Amino acid sequence: MGVRLCKTYYEQLGYDVEMYHSPEGEPEVYDVWVWDTEDSPDDEDKVVEVETSPEHTSHVRGDYKKLAATRAEAVWVVKDYEGAHKLMNCLDGLVDRPPKDVQNFEKISEQLNEHGMSTLLGINKLRKEVKQG
Repeated sequence: MGVRLCKTYYEQLGYDVEMYHSPEGEPEVYDVWVWDTEDSPDDEDKVVEVETSPEHTSHVRGDYKKLAATRAEAVWVVKDYEGAHKLMNCLDGLVDRPPKDVQNFEKISEQLNEHGMSTLLGINKLRKEVKQG
């Protein structure tokens, strides 16, 4: 459901979107791949990872490396703030962690500046945005 929600969210923003995209010649499959269009709010392609198990360190670190290998902006989606902090714990040493008391996805994303993780979104925010769209 999270992948479908991300697809709809980015389509409503004016991007071209494909779920479970595998670029030609690559073995990797990405949850959501987002291409900019003339109607999108920016000219950045995005690759999205919907992380339903943010506490599984080896899986999360593998996804991070996969996203970091692309030229696209790396977007992660988790269920809630608890999931966000579990994700950040798994990525310790790879990304700068925001303080644990930060309970705002926009503020967390402002502190991210890694090629493999540049934006963090909550699934509930996406639900609200899609319902409004």
